[in-house]
Amino acid sequence: RAFVDDRQSMRSFAKKWFSRQQNAKVAAAWRTWTKNVAEMIKWERMDEVNRIKEEKRVLRLQKNMELVLRSLQSIINNAISSGFNTWKALILEERHNRVIIDRYVR
Repeated sequence: RAFVDDRQSMRSFAKKWFSRQQNAKVAAAWRTWTKNVAEMIKWERMDEVNRIKEEKRVLRLQKNMELVLRSLQSIINNAISSGFNTWKALILEERHNRVIIDRYVR
């Protein structure tokens, strides 16, 4: 009878010990998993923040590019306009001179 009792207590002790070991492993795995998930969430949020910053940077660059293009277009238009106005003044002067010459010749 004592042998059976010892065997049962040893068996119970072994089950408890094994169960504790398994629980410790599960708990350690759980802690590792939650730590990794928290780290992934942190990186995702950081990526989201970086993505938002990048979108803002791209919008700022697009605005600057539009401003530069408008400025260049204005410069080009002014240069073309200046040339056109000079040509127009020359044509008007030639017409005026032709009218004066025509008056004196007739």
